[in-house]
Amino acid sequence: MLIKLEPLIELSRCLGDIQDQLMEQVCEVSRISCALQQLSGMDRVECQLQNLRHKLDDLSVYAYQSAQVAADTAEHYAACEKHILNRYEDAAVQHRHTDGGLVDLTQIQKLLTW
Repeated sequence: MLIKLEPLIELSRCLGDIQDQLMEQVCEVSRISCALQQLSGMDRVECQLQNLRHKLDDLSVYAYQSAQVAADTAEHYAACEKHILNRYEDAAVQHRHTDGGLVDLTQIQKLLTW
């Protein structure tokens, strides 16, 4: 039985795309924050933007880590599955059930009483 890993691989790609988008947002918020430093009376807004930037940065890290976990999981599962299939697929051929015949045990009594 093979597990379909494509959805997990696609999830990893999607999380990577989300991480890229979050990093773009972090850069945009940083750019806006720098621009606000030039204006007076924007300290409170700048502080809020810095908090937002930190939250976006954290989310970006989480998205990256999740993407890595999904990709690593798919890779390790595929490697283990391949190893199991390679190791044991021939075992089924080697250990096929063979038809047994009847054995006449009427002479066994002579061997046991010797």
